[in-house]
Amino acid sequence: MLVWHGIHAMFDALLFTGLAIVPLGLIPLGAAMLRAPGYGKPMGRTTIALGAATLAAATAVLVGGSAIMAGVGVLGLTGFHLTLGWRTHRLAGTTRSTMLTGA
Repeated sequence: MLVWHGIHAMFDALLFTGLAIVPLGLIPLGAAMLRAPGYGKPMGRTTIALGAATLAAATAVLVGGSAIMAGVGVLGLTGFHLTLGWRTHRLAGTTRSTMLTGA
């Protein structure tokens, strides 16, 4: 039983670390995307919003919120990866000159 508590504590620590540190990186990444012609302002704003929502969920879990807030954080990170992956996949099909002009 004691081993199970240790495993559970490690899982919680890694989950919260991922929920707290990744959004801190998403917000500046979104700010950088605002000026990138390939991604543009909508993608940058979406990234900043998802980062802020995930950071708010991580803060709520830290303060003592329910586990549902951790699920909100995971969904925020999943949404970010889906939107960024979709946009990057579309950019991979364009030529370099098209990507630089933002068309």
